[in-house]
Amino acid sequence: MRCSAEYLNAHIEAVEKILSDPKKINIGKLYILNNNLRERVSLTIALPKHVFKLASVVFFTKDESPFMYDSAAANKRIKTWVEADGMYDFFLQRTPLKTLVPFLQLPDSNSKNYLAVQEKINQLHLKPLSEVLSRPASTIDT
Repeated sequence: MRCSAEYLNAHIEAVEKILSDPKKINIGKLYILNNNLRERVSLTIALPKHVFKLASVVFFTKDESPFMYDSAAANKRIKTWVEADGMYDFFLQRTPLKTLVPFLQLPDSNSKNYLAVQEKINQLHLKPLSEVLSRPASTIDT
């Protein structure tokens, strides 16, 4: 899934807010929110956050037990990986993650450029959600 729980919860809240007054339902806003959700679901690459989280389950140090997930140690590894250049590409190209989860794929071009575009899409999708959630329900139709 290319949607975070936060995004999905914001989407649900925004739709409920739009639908809260049956006399003033803004179909245009609903269409935009639904279309944005559809686009997010169809994104063809895993978000770095998800890749690093999955890698933290698969890869661990010799000091950790492979039978018990240590959240604190995993978060420390994730932080190190996020700060290190090229780790996202590394996990998608040179590790078993790609075999274990086939939808994990890199675009044909530079992943940094692709992720920058994906972040812009994220900002575009969050804007209508923020607009709906920041306004009183009675003013959503304007």
